[in-house]
Amino acid sequence: MFEKGIDKQTFVRYNECEQMFKEVLTMKRRYKIKNKYRFITFVTLMVIVISMVIGAAFPVNAAQDQEYNYKEVKVQSGDTLWKIARTYGDPSRDVREIVYEICDINSVEAGSIYPGQTLKVPY
Repeated sequence: MFEKGIDKQTFVRYNECEQMFKEVLTMKRRYKIKNKYRFITFVTLMVIVISMVIGAAFPVNAAQDQEYNYKEVKVQSGDTLWKIARTYGDPSRDVREIVYEICDINSVEAGSIYPGQTLKVPY
């Protein structure tokens, strides 16, 4: 039963050590929250940071990058961007958005158009 050179007492100690080692490996640690406020603050900050990282990694564009066709319109005397947007723009869109886009595409300000100028208008 015993190997050469190992007495009964050493064998028993070896079995006890082996049993304790198995218990330590299977033992689950229990954590105790000492300060509830700090824990909740930490978890909240971690959720915010993780959300920001995910948001930066996968940006969502609210406009969905819609492509519009553009019509070239020659400005007549008495025309305003609002009138041009209502006349030539997409009727399903808000006039303010169309005016903003006309200004953005053509690099003009709302009051700085003149007769004879050609503007691109989304339709």
